[in-house]
Amino acid sequence: QFLSKTTGQQAAIQLFKIDVDSFDLLEHRFVRLKPVEDGPILNPSFYESLYQNKDLRLFVKHSKNRIERKGDRFVYYEFADLKKQYVLFYKNAYYNLNSKKDFGEALGIDKKELKRLYKKTKRGNKNQDIFMVELIKQIVRVQ
Repeated sequence: QFLSKTTGQQAAIQLFKIDVDSFDLLEHRFVRLKPVEDGPILNPSFYESLYQNKDLRLFVKHSKNRIERKGDRFVYYEFADLKKQYVLFYKNAYYNLNSKKDFGEALGIDKKELKRLYKKTKRGNKNQDIFMVELIKQIVRVQ
């Protein structure tokens, strides 16, 4: 559901995934990524586009785990965040970014240089999305 800015009324929207390639939600861009042979994307799904330049795009998959809770006369659900899945599109291929090693393999950067950039970027960056974007920018600058 969403609240209309013009009328102030609530409305429900249901997206037909098969017909939607991308959408914007509160200044965030979501893109439907489709599986490719030998790639990290197993099912067509929506990923948030975090960063892009002319050579690459960084995406994140947000996932939640639904937990059913039962009260005396009611049932309710809590949603817990699961580990985010970061995916890089670079040179016409998709790469999972789950570790430092994955960055090196995807972008072809020297291990020592990657360690230096990782350490430099990690300092003071508690938000994982911001860290990932900044690390990608740092790597692109030194290439």
